[in-house]
Amino acid sequence: MAGSSGIDRASSDPSLPRDTQQEKQAVVHTFKPGDVSINISYDEASDRSDPDLSDDNELPDPNDETWNPEMSLEHIHDTQVRKLAIITGEEEVLDIIEEDEGVTSAFTTDTAFTRITNAEEMKGERAFTGYECCLADLVQMLLPACTQCKKSYEVDFEKSGTGVYMKWTCQAGHITGKWCSQPKLNRGMLAGDFLWSTSLLYSGNSYRKVRLMAEFMNAGYVSERTHYSIQRDYAIPSVEDFFIKMQDDILNTLHNKEVIVSGDGRMDSPGHSAQYCTYIIMDYETEDILTAIIIDKRETDLKSVNMEKAGLIKALAFLKQRGVKVKEIITDAHVAIAAFLRKNEKEIKHSWDIWHGAKNIGKKVIAAGQTAACKELILWSKDIGNHFWDCAKTCSNDPRKFLAKWRGVVHHVQNEHEWLFGDGCGEAKCDHAPIPPEEARSKPWLQPRTKAYKAIKEIVLSTRLINSIPHFVNYRHTGNIESINSHILMYCMKRYAYTPPAYRARNYLALIDYQMHKDRPLATNKFGTVRYRRRWSKYAKSWGAVPIKTLKPYTYIPDIQMKALALCLNAEKALSAGMTLKDWDPRNIAPTTAPFPPPPTTQIVETQQSRL
Repeated sequence: MAGSSGIDRASSDPSLPRDTQQEKQAVVHTFKPGDVSINISYDEASDRSDPDLSDDNELPDPNDETWNPEMSLEHIHDTQVRKLAIITGEEEVLDIIEEDEGVTSAFTTDTAFTRITNAEEMKGERAFTGYECCLADLVQMLLPACTQCKKSYEVDFEKSGTGVYMKWTCQAGHITGKWCSQPKLNRGMLAGDFLWSTSLLYSGNSYRKVRLMAEFMNAGYVSERTHYSIQRDYAIPSVEDFFIKMQDDILNTLHNKEVIVSGDGRMDSPGHSAQYCTYIIMDYETEDILTAIIIDKRETDLKSVNMEKAGLIKALAFLKQRGVKVKEIITDAHVAIAAFLRKNEKEIKHSWDIWHGAKNIGKKVIAAGQTAACKELILWSKDIGNHFWDCAKTCSNDPRKFLAKWRGVVHHVQNEHEWLFGDGCGEAKCDHAPIPPEEARSKPWLQPRTKAYKAIKEIVLSTRLINSIPHFVNYRHTGNIESINSHILMYCMKRYAYTPPAYRARNYLALIDYQMHKDRPLATNKFGTVRYRRRWSKYAKSWGAVPIKTLKPYTYIPDIQMKALALCLNAEKALSAGMTLKDWDPRNIAPTTAPFPPPPTTQIVETQQSRL
């Protein structure tokens, strides 16, 4: 053979980067005649079923039309040769192959897969939902006839996860081609399958709900095992890395500085049967998230009531380790937390959330008004709670001024607005303007020595409440953390059970969401006026107006996605590899939250009895 030449199109090699594939540069390759050998194979006898008829010395007749030997070429640079494009005899060897003028087709008769080798290649790629009938119409318009027999191709569609493989074959069986609707990652994973699983977690959705939606649409979805493997190996680590970096950026600005922090714990289920507690510490002035500690009940001897205290202890220890000096902390009136701070953190001022304090007083007034003799107390519950707020706001951090003003409630409710003896910390009278006697009353005054008046006096002057006044004089609240606890429900619903890594990652996602969007501006109309929306308050029994903020852009999600995709592309083990528990995982303490290991399932089925 004299030699061979061909054109190597970069786009024909799926292993090359996509930017290289798109260049389509022509490269000429020349090989030496000695590089090629010809292999000929043929049957030695017409009837091989009978070995006795074969003759090793008899050669086939080359003029015999029934003689059909198989011929093949073998090149010492076989890998490079297979990358060369096919050149027909009608085309010039050294020129770029041109498309047939009568056909403009994007399809080839070879396997066409886009390979992703770098996570940045997927950044900004758009995804679309397509239907089989539309793809079939597109193929009929663009796919040319077979170049050998001029017959049309038969096209088959094969669903694979969220993608589809399209295979076309000539009716005469000449040429077969295959195309995939999604780029491929390492080990053959479809990019759409990967992003489907990671996006499901990052948006706070449930796998089975999204799968059910896909089934209703007759759309593809990732298998449950593959989804949770992707979540475990790539999605969750990328969330943790992003949260830790965000946390480090905030804590580095507070090194060796005194800060006021607020803290609160959120249980994953109501009642005393919670498995997880998320304890959040926030900078009270900047409203930045400083840390979030996830406690499992296995860390507190299976006692859910101890988890909030354990979360606070770990959070304060973490802040000390990072050089943050806490001078004041605001929490709710948790008895165990108050005792711990009073004994072990004497240098930290412990303030209580004023909202919780006023709410508890209101609840006690309503509870006292459930009897017929005290039913008018229910009408006073809101006003007494508001007065508690006002006492904390105007006491100038002085417990005596707070107490002097707070005691005025027992005089005011009986229409007595000036009294004889004060507490030496203020005037012995109410702060409000005189009430005209002809003013219509929405609630009746309480008469002295009645059961209703005695109940109010007992609540207002209770020893426990009076002793707690120093915790309220700084007028602090944890409203932002309460909002975050409610926002966590978007990512981590209380009616679902999660593994420890998944629960922690979902909480981190909620905290990242809050931190990245807390300072977004208010929405305005075309005249520049702030927009408001109406909201009905079940507690106040009235309508209110709240400003509307601009929509969340979620600009951080692509960064987390690219981090997860990079972990996948650089992974050294397959998804099917075994799972290794991390040091912090509570499953190292016990595999389940049950106090003893489970018996065999067959034994449980045999012994359990139904009441029905």
